[in-house]
Amino acid sequence: MNMRSGGLSLVLKMLIGFCLGSVLLLLLFTIHDYSTAETHLSWNEVLLVVLFGGIAGLLVSLLLIANIKQTRKLRDSEKKYQTLIDQSLDGIYIEDERGNILECNVQGYKMFGYTKEEMLKLSLRDLVPPEFSKLLPDVIPDEMETGDVYLERENIKKDGTIFPTEINTKFITLNGERRLLAYVKDNTEKKKAEQALKESEGNLKALNAAKDKILSIIAHDLKNQFGAILGFSEMIADEAEHHQLTTLNDYANEINLAASQANSLLENMLSWAMMQKKMASFKPMALCLSELVDKVCDTLRGTANIKKIQLQNRVLADLKVYADGDMMLTVLRNLLSNAIKFTSRNGLVEILSDGPGELGEVVIEVRDNGVGIAPEKIAKLFRPGEYQSTLGTEQEIGTGLGLAVCQEFIEKHGGRIWVESELGKGSSFFMKLPTCKD
Repeated sequence: MNMRSGGLSLVLKMLIGFCLGSVLLLLLFTIHDYSTAETHLSWNEVLLVVLFGGIAGLLVSLLLIANIKQTRKLRDSEKKYQTLIDQSLDGIYIEDERGNILECNVQGYKMFGYTKEEMLKLSLRDLVPPEFSKLLPDVIPDEMETGDVYLERENIKKDGTIFPTEINTKFITLNGERRLLAYVKDNTEKKKAEQALKESEGNLKALNAAKDKILSIIAHDLKNQFGAILGFSEMIADEAEHHQLTTLNDYANEINLAASQANSLLENMLSWAMMQKKMASFKPMALCLSELVDKVCDTLRGTANIKKIQLQNRVLADLKVYADGDMMLTVLRNLLSNAIKFTSRNGLVEILSDGPGELGEVVIEVRDNGVGIAPEKIAKLFRPGEYQSTLGTEQEIGTGLGLAVCQEFIEKHGGRIWVESELGKGSSFFMKLPTCKD
């Protein structure tokens, strides 16, 4: 249908051109005759004039139609390419040899926070930080004309924000004049991604180094623990009839202590490994803190009784925290075990908390009156692989891994853990956790 209507329109335009040409030429001849007082045209002459005028008009109309089509096609093409340029995510600029901006696309002025009218009044020097602007030459160097130029630099927005960019430039000839064509890409997100990747690689390297060192320490300590278990069990098996009951009881206690320490070591290792691999199930809920402390005290009371250490739960009976139960039991067990380990016989270990503070957070303190921690060791306490655990007051051993697990579990809750200690006067480990949500 469109093709048919287009064809009819073309024929109509050609007829109009033919008629106009005929009429125009006939009028010219008629006016000429009257002005020269010559004999009027005969009918044969009129027909010839109409015919030649019509042919001339037809040719002129065809030329006009072709020109109009070409102009329209060119205009549509320009509009299409302008749309494509304006949709570009890069800023595209045309500059003269002095860096004055002659034209830009939509992204070109939006990237810098200007309107197009404002951008076309600026030059290259207005788009870079002041200290860099002073270094730019008045005229763009000729060596840039030899080919494409790529560079990365900082640019400045209308509001003063400095941001990284990636720039490609080349000289072109436009309407007989030399112009610089520049493509500018905002590199902010790319730089952020590169920095994040660099930090991630650094963290991964540190984690792998810590893991390797921890595995080495764990293997050594497990070997010692199982060596003790095997040694004492063999003595009982081989020489039980030759030893008194008290001696056998001492051997059994040593086996029990070594097995307990090996079990604690394995628990810490598994907890830490699960946390690193995001396998730990994190399910925070409202928990009664005093009940959690009671459970841990009941578990460790036997170990504390061997050293005649008192365990006191001084947490408010109705105080609740919003936490994961398994993680909190692991943290409390580690801190209480360490407190018992570094407290001498007849000592005291307390767990205290007075309730939510002004910001709705609960601070829990595990306090002992043991040997304390040297200042130079405090900074390394929560770094797995860096801190070498020292022997307890009765030669108890460990890896220092438990405190790293505690820190990661507490930070998983959005809290924090820290320590205050003085040699010879004991230590206090503090945890800050969110209180129960209503």
